[in-house]
Amino acid sequence: MRKFRFPLQQVLEIRDSIEKQRQGEFVAARQNVSDAEQTFESMLRLQKGAVDAYREQQVLNISPHESRYYFDYFCNLELQMINQLQSITELKQVAEEKRDQLLEASQDKLAIEELEKQESNRYHQLMEKREQINVDDISAITYNYKRSLER
Repeated sequence: MRKFRFPLQQVLEIRDSIEKQRQGEFVAARQNVSDAEQTFESMLRLQKGAVDAYREQQVLNISPHESRYYFDYFCNLELQMINQLQSITELKQVAEEKRDQLLEASQDKLAIEELEKQESNRYHQLMEKREQINVDDISAITYNYKRSLER
């Protein structure tokens, strides 16, 4: 019996490689989101530490000049945190797009795999029918041969 050969095997391999590429892109996008969130959390810790330091300095009678430095620092840090939150939002949107692309690639690959499965089943059914026909033919020939010997 000949081995089954799927005519769209190259298409399946291409779809598989596209799916793997999209998986990598999605993982990278999720990692970018995670990194940005960790950066924001470190900014929050930095802000908390600076607020605590400022309060300690207030107890020790901070000068107006030093108070101005703290104010400028807090304003700058707040602006950076706002920018980081916007960046996180954008990165999440990119990750969502990558997830959608991955789902689409997976569905495309799954469709080709389903075709391969159907083709394989049809091929094996056809081979079984041919084999059965061959067995029937051999049986008929053997039966006819034995009958001709008996005469």
